[in-house]
Amino acid sequence: MTSSPLIVPESVRAYFADRTVEAGVDAILSISPNKLPPGISWAELPSYYRARAAAETVRCDLVELMHIAWNQIWGMEIAARWKREDIEDAVISIGECFNDQYFRVDYEVAGRQLLTSVGLRDRHLVCAFSLEKGSRVFVKGDLGGFEWVDDKAWGGWMVSIPSLPMSGELNLENLKGLAASAVKLVQQMA
Repeated sequence: MTSSPLIVPESVRAYFADRTVEAGVDAILSISPNKLPPGISWAELPSYYRARAAAETVRCDLVELMHIAWNQIWGMEIAARWKREDIEDAVISIGECFNDQYFRVDYEVAGRQLLTSVGLRDRHLVCAFSLEKGSRVFVKGDLGGFEWVDDKAWGGWMVSIPSLPMSGELNLENLKGLAASAVKLVQQMA
C-alpha cells in the first residue's frame, strides 16, 4: 500500500535551504531559554522573543517530522513483534532528537537489542538500524540498500543508502521497503 508523501514543514525547509537561517536558529537555540543573549537591549527584546519562537518552531517541527517518518518507516513494520523499550529510555525528547538529529526507538529481540532510527545524514533523511548485544554487532557490511557506517555521527549503524532531501515532500516508500527487509533479516536471526 502506497502512502501519501510526508510534507516537510516550511520552517524545516527554510532551515535546510539557507545556511544563514540554520546558523541563526542554532545560535538562538544555544542560549538557555532561562537566559537572554549577552548585550541585548530593552528595544531588542520583542524581536528576540519572536526569533526565539521561530527557532523553537523549527526544532519542534523537525522532531515531529522525524517522529512521523519513524512511525511510517519502522513503527508500522515492527508493530507488536518485539518488546519496545520504555518511553523514558528512548531517544525521543525534543532536545535530544534535534541536537543528535535522529529519532530512535529500541526493541528487545531474542536477548539482543534492535536499534531503529530515522535521522539526518548530510542534510538528507535516512533510516538506520543496528542489532547488538553488549558491544557485539550482528549485522555489519553492505546489505541491499544499507551500508555500514562507523563515523562520528553514525557510529556503528546500518544506514540507508537512499536518502531524501529535506525539501517539499518526502516519499518514504523506498525507506519503508528497506525497513521491511531489515525486520525480515532480524526475524531470521532471532
